[in-house]
Amino acid sequence: MKHKKYQTRFPVGRVKRIMQVDEEVGKVSQLSTILVYKSEEIVKSRSGNKLTPSVLKMAVESTEQFDFLKDLVEKVPELKDEDIQGAKKRKRKDATANTKVKEESDQDATDSESEPLTRKSNPKNEKD
Repeated sequence: MKHKKYQTRFPVGRVKRIMQVDEEVGKVSQLSTILVYKSEEIVKSRSGNKLTPSVLKMAVESTEQFDFLKDLVEKVPELKDEDIQGAKKRKRKDATANTKVKEESDQDATDSESEPLTRKSNPKNEKD
């Protein structure tokens, strides 16, 4: 039975490629990729969809191999449930606003359907 060095649910190569899409990001070490994995797992376990510095701090504090980073994340605020789930609440509000806009555009479409459509003649096509 083969023992994996890091136990993650996300594909390492794919996350690494996503991180390197940004032109400012150069080479990405294996440990930084693992840190992103751990952070993603925390976000998913809390039914969220937003990766914040507080989530990274929680990942650093919960994993022994990242102890050397504790000094760097010391000043980052603690993770709150609202930080992760706040993004979902905003999306619901946006979805409601989009529904209202759609209803208004549907109403405009029905108003324009009741008006008779007339074809305007093109003066270039008319013969004198």
